[in-house]
Amino acid sequence: MNEYTVILMRPESIADRSVRFDIYVGLVLADTTKDAIRIAQDEVLAADIDDGAVDPDFDEEYQMVAVFKGFHTPIAFGW
Repeated sequence: MNEYTVILMRPESIADRSVRFDIYVGLVLADTTKDAIRIAQDEVLAADIDDGAVDPDFDEEYQMVAVFKGFHTPIAFGW
């Protein structure tokens, strides 16, 4: 398993209007980059369901912005 940092963009239909870009940063373990993206998408969907932002049948895609090999914790965001 490899460590990946995956940055996803929330769909516009649920994005927080108070920020310019509503993103999710996931630190995931996966065999491939493709798997890392899928795992991060599953994580953010579960988090948004838990927060009540979406229903369990929500089917819009969380778009991948970037993937980095290794765990990288952001120290600042641009909005």
